[in-house]
Amino acid sequence: PPLEALADAPLKEVVWYNIPHLSSAEEAYVEVYEQLRILKQWGMEKLLINHPADTWRDQPGPAGLALEASAAKGGDDALKEYLEAVTDLGFRYSLYVNYRDLSASRQQQAARQPDGNPVPTGTDTVLLKPSLAESMGVEHANALEAKFGKSYLYLDAHPATPPWDRVDCDAGLERSASLVNTLQADRELLRALSRRGPVVGEGGSHWLYPGLLQ
Repeated sequence: PPLEALADAPLKEVVWYNIPHLSSAEEAYVEVYEQLRILKQWGMEKLLINHPADTWRDQPGPAGLALEASAAKGGDDALKEYLEAVTDLGFRYSLYVNYRDLSASRQQQAARQPDGNPVPTGTDTVLLKPSLAESMGVEHANALEAKFGKSYLYLDAHPATPPWDRVDCDAGLERSASLVNTLQADRELLRALSRRGPVVGEGGSHWLYPGLLQ
């Protein structure tokens, strides 16, 4: 369906179906599709299918900026074929993105602690500078749409975690390290993403971003 139609559709009338995990096997999408087909047969017409980070990865690690589908699940072609099948069922779907966590190898784009070290966000992951999140996030979202078609974005981290966990203490920044500046950068990211299409995500800190998340 057109992206405009997706954005206008009232999500309060839609049941969210969160796929918790995708096995690293070629039949992973087939298994999910069979589950969705059964739900369709049961009369469930209004579903939003939210896909996990496993869509992009086979091993634990950052996946939010990925543009290559999991190789073990059949790669890009298998994902495209599966998404077409989900659309044929009449369901909407979202694809996982994360504009907080970076691979620890990407030091130049990492936010800094007061001692100058990168801010860790998990095993082998560091915090993406909030000042870079908008430009990198929009560029990635556009590339994702160009490759896999129009969809909701299922945004991890930002809707579920508070902005004070993402303060960048890099002394070289134009904006000083503060909660207010981080919150402003977060809102700029979400505003830019919401202009191009609907964005959903887990709750927890979503109340800080009224009108920017569906």
